[in-house]
Amino acid sequence: MVEYKFVEVNLRGAINKRYESEDGQSPQEIIEEYAKRSYRFINILPKSYVGYGTLKTYDLVFEKIKD
Repeated sequence: MVEYKFVEVNLRGAINKRYESEDGQSPQEIIEEYAKRSYRFINILPKSYVGYGTLKTYDLVFEKIKD
C-alpha cells in the first residue's frame, strides 16, 4: 500500500519573491524533512497562477510505501 502526502507551497513577498509553506519552510526544507520520515518526493502539482503565468500556489507530492 502507498500513502501520499500533499504539502501546499505559496508565493510570498512583493519584492523578494520566494516560495514557502504556511509555517515558513522553503521547498528544499520541506523535501528534506519528508525524506527524513522515509517519504519520497514525487512531483509538483500546480494549483493557481498570477499575472504572466507565474505559479502562485502548488503542492509538493510525496509517497511512502506502507507495509
